[in-house]
Amino acid sequence: MKFWGIVPKVAVLSAPYAAAAFYLNGRFNATSIQLVKPGIFLMAIGVVLWLLCYLEVSRAHARGELLTTGCYSMVRHPIYSIWGFLILPGFSLVVGGFMLALPIVY
Repeated sequence: MKFWGIVPKVAVLSAPYAAAAFYLNGRFNATSIQLVKPGIFLMAIGVVLWLLCYLEVSRAHARGELLTTGCYSMVRHPIYSIWGFLILPGFSLVVGGFMLALPIVY
């Protein structure tokens, strides 16, 4: 079992877009579409859920067990789902502009 999973592959695809979006946001002042409060709300929920799932899977990994309870009994990859549905969209809402397409790229 690889501990990092698909994180390197996702980073290779989404990091260049994120860098380009930050550059374009600064260059063209495209941050007029910002929804800061909903974005922070999504990110806060996402970070809390991510920490809970991460602690569960880390404990199971340290014991060498397959985790099939808790958040892993409902979703096959809850950490990736939390990033894709809560943290990245929330971050994109806070930053605005070209970053709003980041969840689609992810």
